[in-house]
Amino acid sequence: MAIKSSEQQAITNLMKTRTLFIRQRTSAINALRGLLAEFGFVVPSRTIDVVKLKQILSSDKSHLPEPARTVLRSVYQHIDAINEHISGIEESIDDQVKKDDATQRLMTIPGVGKITAATVRAVVPDATLFKTARHFASWLGITPRSFSSGGKLSYGRISKRGNGELRKLLVIGAFPIVARARGRQSTNEWLYSLVKRKPYKVAAVAIANRTARIVWALVTNGGVYSSTKGFPQPELA
Repeated sequence: MAIKSSEQQAITNLMKTRTLFIRQRTSAINALRGLLAEFGFVVPSRTIDVVKLKQILSSDKSHLPEPARTVLRSVYQHIDAINEHISGIEESIDDQVKKDDATQRLMTIPGVGKITAATVRAVVPDATLFKTARHFASWLGITPRSFSSGGKLSYGRISKRGNGELRKLLVIGAFPIVARARGRQSTNEWLYSLVKRKPYKVAAVAIANRTARIVWALVTNGGVYSSTKGFPQPELA
């Protein structure tokens, strides 16, 4: 395995710590939702709905027993504290990203933001270990499984092997691209044809697959990106 540079190791530590706190926050939110459900308050399981949790705890109309309200507020304060930790870590990630040229170049790819670019740098110390872009996408578990029967090759679902966090980020980053293409805000015919033929999530996975290959080309060969027909293509230096 390749040895990480000090910059890569710093980003790795930050990303791991951020992931740890996000898991703790999700666990605390789910616990608070479960406790409130016992009093008849059902809140959807989305992190954004933490505001609704606070409203329930603060409202006199909720008629929560004071001992229960006190305990539940403690859980909410714990969530608030975790959010502060996450914000501080993301500020540190910003600082590291600004210092790292490769991360800056990765962020020029549509669908690749600060967190995705930093994750690439954290989990892929040496992209040349993968012979081709397809090998890299396959390692991420974002390529369809192939099946051969009677001499006919067919493809199934993606394998979901490899690094699940990076795969998830690439797929999430592909959703806005699908939305723009469906609104005919892209002049790329391949992209427009894809979103017309495939369901929303399937199209997003296909775009994430292509984005992963572009990421590999950039990390391996260097260079910069230029936009060609509405979709990024590597312009190798």
